[in-house]
Amino acid sequence: MDNKYNILDTINTKHFYCASIDDTNNGMGYDELFPTLEDAKIWVKDAEIKFIDSGIEWEDIKLEIKEFNLTNKEFDFLNGDKNAFFDNLYELPYKVIEF
Repeated sequence: MDNKYNILDTINTKHFYCASIDDTNNGMGYDELFPTLEDAKIWVKDAEIKFIDSGIEWEDIKLEIKEFNLTNKEFDFLNGDKNAFFDNLYELPYKVIEF
């Protein structure tokens, strides 16, 4: 996606958001991390437009924003590594944000 968003390159905070967009028909998708909910919402809106413009049907698109509040132990375990986060995404507690 575009670099105009305030994307986290490393996990440098315990509180952040993970925005996801998926094509439920063919399994293609993107996930990105953001320091604020507003950043995540802007990215999701633009990503949805790009998916639709590429020919993906609206009903095949799944959008989701998850809010993470890591404990000290979880934060230390990830050691700032986004790959470690995505490898352990569903092991970490989160709250799905309605938008």
